[in-house]
Amino acid sequence: MDSAQLTNPHTAPDEIDRVLVNCVSERLPVYIELPVDMVDAPCRAPLALDFHRPHGSHATAMQECVREIAAMIDAAQRPVILAGLDGRPDRGAHRGAGAAQLHG
Repeated sequence: MDSAQLTNPHTAPDEIDRVLVNCVSERLPVYIELPVDMVDAPCRAPLALDFHRPHGSHATAMQECVREIAAMIDAAQRPVILAGLDGRPDRGAHRGAGAAQLHG
């Protein structure tokens, strides 16, 4: 979760941008508090935002993680895989199902 308390009209646009970028790109709930005495305070116009952060991964760490998970599945007598996609259809559910079937 991310939050901002907008108490300074000079920094408010940057605080709002930071919280909204985290909300959208990290899928986090956010809280923006606007005190009553700040409602009419003038501030600069917002800048254009880039909500798409590149999500990289460390290849070696990822390979080790996959090996550990595969070992746990292999060791289980009756493994069950519950795979969540965060409600996003672009996450490639078909790839996960295919991997599970290949693994046995």
